Amino acid sequence: MGISQPNQKELLDKIFKLSNIEDGEVGFVIQIVLFSIALSDRYRIFKKERESMQEELLEIQKGQSEKLEVLVKERTQEITQKQEEIMTQNEELHQ
Repeated sequence: MGISQPNQKELLDKIFKLSNIEDGEVGFVIQIVLFSIALSDRYRIFKKERESMQEELLEIQKGQSEKLEVLVKERTQEITQKQEEIMTQNEELHQ
């Protein structure tokens, strides 16, 4: 439901005439505004990508920690079993 094309042009012409800004200055201001919008959008995208990568790294770290815990438990069980075997053999030797 916006302003029709001819009305938009007339409105812009009136704004530019009222502000006493020359065409070159208007173009420069428009470029600055567009650059600011593009820069802001790029920053938003960068921030979202960084957050996504941090989440992914956290998941990888979590998975590695879980694997390491399993390996430590397995190794601890092996050592405990070997220790029990050695103690049993030691008792048999002393009997």
